[in-house]
Amino acid sequence: MTCMNYQKGNKINLSSRFFRIVFCKAYNPKILIFIILHSVYIFTQIIKIIFKQNNSSSFYILNIGGFGHTITQAETYYEYLDNSGKVICIYTPKRHNPKIDILYPDRYYLINRGKFFWLIDPKHERILYEFSERLVIKFLTYLFNGFRRRTYIYNWDSMIKLVSPAQLLIYGQGILELFYRLFSNSESLDSKPWNKETNIERENLILHLAKKFNGGKYCCFYFRAKGIAGEDKADNYSRNTRSFIELMDIFAYLKSIGFLILLYGDIPDNGLDEARLHGVLTYEDMNISKDIWDLLTPSIGEFTIGSPGGGLILPVKFRKKILVIDAFGYYFAVPNALHTYKYITDENMNLISPLTYIAKNPWRLDFPDSFTIRYLPVPLLIEIIKEFLECINHWPDSNSTYIEIHEHSWLTISPGALVSEKFLEYIKNFNKI
Repeated sequence: MTCMNYQKGNKINLSSRFFRIVFCKAYNPKILIFIILHSVYIFTQIIKIIFKQNNSSSFYILNIGGFGHTITQAETYYEYLDNSGKVICIYTPKRHNPKIDILYPDRYYLINRGKFFWLIDPKHERILYEFSERLVIKFLTYLFNGFRRRTYIYNWDSMIKLVSPAQLLIYGQGILELFYRLFSNSESLDSKPWNKETNIERENLILHLAKKFNGGKYCCFYFRAKGIAGEDKADNYSRNTRSFIELMDIFAYLKSIGFLILLYGDIPDNGLDEARLHGVLTYEDMNISKDIWDLLTPSIGEFTIGSPGGGLILPVKFRKKILVIDAFGYYFAVPNALHTYKYITDENMNLISPLTYIAKNPWRLDFPDSFTIRYLPVPLLIEIIKEFLECINHWPDSNSTYIEIHEHSWLTISPGALVSEKFLEYIKNFNKI
């Protein structure tokens, strides 16, 4: 197993990585052609958007991170810098949802970065895209912020400096904490803006579900089954949910207590037909676009169960309770959620206690090749689901009295974040080192 090396935050040392690619063994003249073409393309697309929105005083240009960032950065910008500003998101279709703008009517603009991908090696794609875009953003920031006073351009770096407390920057999570603070209240989904078209689509989906399945209760399941293509990193595969086949008993239990399960996120390679027998529904069953389904279903389900990933940011945004299963590393947490974690054993099957990592590591988690990530038994997960459902209407403020938590852990900065007591009991009864 590859050791996990987390970046501090989402800031990447683009310059050093870029020059290693361009001027070392990976050098190819096509790379420089790509940089020029992509930079010109992104520059012209951003300029078009800015000059079409003369009534806007500021823009936030978003070009780093996965799907979760398309929400967390936008929400933080709107809340702390300019609620009437516009977000310009440079997105990759395989990593982002091209319909994300429906959640922010008339305030969100998308630029598809995948125009010149055929010029470069896929394993260098992300770094080359982001490097050339940063050059463009820096130039635009200098141009507009220096001379065109009525239009201001923000990006990740400038927003962090403006709105993040200095101590949070040490742990690379300033914007994340600010985003999480937005969801410490019980504000309902109905108070959030939906444009007319999106609201009709959402209501039609609810009506279609009710007619096809005679009403009933809905919950959501977020399935994450992929990492970043071309990067063999423990961070990619350790965050995934277990095999979809192993989830059948969980689906069967949810169906037995009256829930239909709205599956969103990644599509499993196999097991979907069997899952449908246990009450699982997908976008195909409802004849709806997957992109729209993935965005709207978390607003419909009573709660969400899922693995750590950007898809869990949606139920956070919609003020839904969440059960996080198979989380890893132990720093991971989201607001108003009950958390369970994978655990690590050494070569002799001795437990490397998660409680130690929760207490001492707010962000990083590295482990030797000889260690193995393991999943909780499915019967235990079903018991944890029962625990989750029991407290969903009487949510405790915290269960930090049961464990020691680092002050800068995501568990600390996430309002209403809990660790499953049944998980803790299982770990405490394990053979610890």
